[in-house]
Amino acid sequence: ATLNFDAEDAITIDVTAGAAGEDITLTNTGGSINLVATESANDAIVINASAGGIDITSASGTDGEDIDITSTGVTGEIRLTTASTTADAFRLNVSAGGIDIDAANAITMDAAGAAGEDITLTNTGGSINLVATESIANAIVIDANNGAAGGIDVDMGTGGFILDGTGQISLDSTNVLSNFTVTASDAGQAILSIAASNSGAGTATLNFDAEDAITIDVTA
Repeated sequence: ATLNFDAEDAITIDVTAGAAGEDITLTNTGGSINLVATESANDAIVINASAGGIDITSASGTDGEDIDITSTGVTGEIRLTTASTTADAFRLNVSAGGIDIDAANAITMDAAGAAGEDITLTNTGGSINLVATESIANAIVIDANNGAAGGIDVDMGTGGFILDGTGQISLDSTNVLSNFTVTASDAGQAILSIAASNSGAGTATLNFDAEDAITIDVTA
């Protein structure tokens, strides 16, 4: 049996005296529920909970039976906005799987936070990889220069720090107190090697320049 509602104008369903638990329920056992609007308006379909929240739940365990939100227009955007002021005002939580973000153009993440309101990337038990394939001098930029006291702190364990490249390496600072130190804490040797080599026909030159003295101390 089929129940049809046809009208030349609007159709309104109101429950004016409803209380908690007195709901409007649409159920199709074995079939689907389709909401279709053809009006070319910004609010062609509106789901509004003026006082409470909205739950969207899919209990399917079958591949392909997903929750899909798609905008097919070239100028149509998908925007998720919250006015909450809590620490988790916007949260993506995947309890068992992963998160995959793909974009045909740039991806921008901005935060207007204050001191202590940081952007933190943490992988417990795994790695974090930053990879860029653009062939320019600043393919990856780490910049903490937007303040008089901004700095960069890199800490590591016994796995070491490896910096390899086929181009020039330049370490420059205008601070009068700069150092590069190797400190051993075991019975082995502490070795700091500075070498220049050339596998071709040219020369390999190692230069030490100073406006004043150069001091090399051997304490032991």
